[in-house]
Amino acid sequence: MIDEIQVENLALIREATLVPARGLTVLTGETGAGKTALLSALKLLMGARADKDAVRDGEDSLTVSGRFYGIASADGSESDAALAAGDFDELRELVATRRVTADGRSRVSIDGRMASVGELARAVAPTIDLCGQHEHQQLMKTSQHVRMLDAWAGEAVAQAHAVYENAFATANAAAAELARVREAGEASSAKLDEARFVLQRIDAVDPREGEYDELLEELARVEHAETLAVAASTAHEALAGEEGAIDALGSAISALDGAARFDAKLGEFAEALREAGYVLEDMARETRDYREGVEFDPEVLAQQQERMASLQGLLRMYGPRMEDVLARRAEAADLVSLVDDAAERERAAQQELDRAEEALVQAAAALSCPRRAPRPRRGSPRPCARRWTAWKWAVPSSCATLRRSSAASGRRWGRKRWSSCSARVPGCRRARSRASRREARSAASCWR
Repeated sequence: MIDEIQVENLALIREATLVPARGLTVLTGETGAGKTALLSALKLLMGARADKDAVRDGEDSLTVSGRFYGIASADGSESDAALAAGDFDELRELVATRRVTADGRSRVSIDGRMASVGELARAVAPTIDLCGQHEHQQLMKTSQHVRMLDAWAGEAVAQAHAVYENAFATANAAAAELARVREAGEASSAKLDEARFVLQRIDAVDPREGEYDELLEELARVEHAETLAVAASTAHEALAGEEGAIDALGSAISALDGAARFDAKLGEFAEALREAGYVLEDMARETRDYREGVEFDPEVLAQQQERMASLQGLLRMYGPRMEDVLARRAEAADLVSLVDDAAERERAAQQELDRAEEALVQAAAALSCPRRAPRPRRGSPRPCARRWTAWKWAVPSSCATLRRSSAASGRRWGRKRWSSCSARVPGCRRARSRASRREARSAASCWR
């Protein structure tokens, strides 16, 4: 759905904004007012070929911008239910801009990123249908026929279509996995040797996720243990030592409490300082515990520094992040596993692909039935229905009866055709002799 279109320097239009109303919007005006120019702007947003002559005289370029709701997503689905209900918060929004310079060059952006004209056409054109004497129509595009049929069928097709899409995605994933297994099985010896070396090099260090960041923090504390201990000790002495902050705060509280009997306001001040004193006492206790917990062990420091050097070596080779190193190891291990177990992995991948394709065939058949059900019917019955109408009242007690029934239905009856019918349905000659209506219908089934 078109929400808004902005046009600048297009033909006769210097600047214009179109905000269509819900339902029918009619544009009227005199000849030369710019009605056709607005349609030209819409065509540019649909990916039509740009014409430099469309740029307004005296201007360097023209710009057309549009905001659309209900644009199809990457998998081709649309929020038709939300669009019908008017719930625009649930709809996918798309903002497209196209700029055409006076020298004929065209630039496109979709949702703020650069894009090609082809991407613009694929995103916007399927949602707009221009109907006119010389305009193209969506009915002329065979790629849109299935989408129109599904939209017409509605809920009858929606569930089967969703199942088919899931089966199609699963089949594609299975095919990609089989191709990957086969490609890995055909890997060159040099590539395999490189993967084995990478796997051996990383496994020798054996890094774990999050270890580098933890070691970096721990190493900083161990290397600066003395500085940390001195800082915590100084803070503790300033808080809890003689003539420290806690003692000074206690003196202040005593002075305020003594004068509070003359003014209650001072009592409130004393209470606030008393609360602050509790905080200072907690901090003094925590800084003392921190100081006592700081340890310096030269052997631990050397081990951590050696470990850090090993991890940094991996980062230089396969980094820059430890996640990249672990991903490189997983890739190398997967390649080695694929080569070592190539036959088994390929057999398993082929079986998975066969199951996915079988499910896809079943989903396609389940989708085909509801798609055929709502299709329009012609006024005349199908040929098989006409044949059954001609035969169902015939009681072929003799060949003459069969010939008359065939003549009434407009078909030629010959010995060759009767022989073919008798060969296909053995009960056909029996029906001629017994004149049974039920067996006559069974005989006529060879014509359906």
